[in-house]
Amino acid sequence: MLAWMVLVIVVGKRGFFLEHTRWLSNLVGVMLVLGFAAVLFGAIGVAREGLLSAASATTDLQLVSIHVLRLLAIGGIIKYIQGQLPLHFIILGALPDFLFGVSAIVVTILAANGPLGRDFLTVWHLVGFSLFLGAGISMFFSVPSPLRIYHGEPDASIVFRFPMLLAPNFTVPLFMLAHAFALVKLIMG
Repeated sequence: MLAWMVLVIVVGKRGFFLEHTRWLSNLVGVMLVLGFAAVLFGAIGVAREGLLSAASATTDLQLVSIHVLRLLAIGGIIKYIQGQLPLHFIILGALPDFLFGVSAIVVTILAANGPLGRDFLTVWHLVGFSLFLGAGISMFFSVPSPLRIYHGEPDASIVFRFPMLLAPNFTVPLFMLAHAFALVKLIMG
């Protein structure tokens, strides 16, 4: 992930993601990370065994509490208030992500006070994973892309510029992998 972050920073500072919005550049970045992880898990026995071993040694509290960091989605809401992001991105992306961060506080407190049910955690992680779809799609609603439906200002171009591009290209895949890691533990364990 460190190598991926360096690559994202280098190409992001050169304007790659903004220049290629028509090719759904930020989604391609997420898919590369998730795809690479899936291939490693599916094709390499040692990687799969290592992941399963690591998952079994990780507590539910750890797998839940990392998502408290999603409260940082408040930054997107602030950018909307400052007139730098469109409302559609906030409604479908930043606000659900922030609210999931709030739920992570509650679930972390619950997990700290005792075990949580496997079904509950599975649903919670699936919801957390799927919430990224709203942001992942809505960021393309107001930039040149096949999904563009909004031509006003502000647009979502800031999401494709450094340093904000780290959110969809680094932190989102990291959180998605954390959810996948937890789901592997819950399903396989």
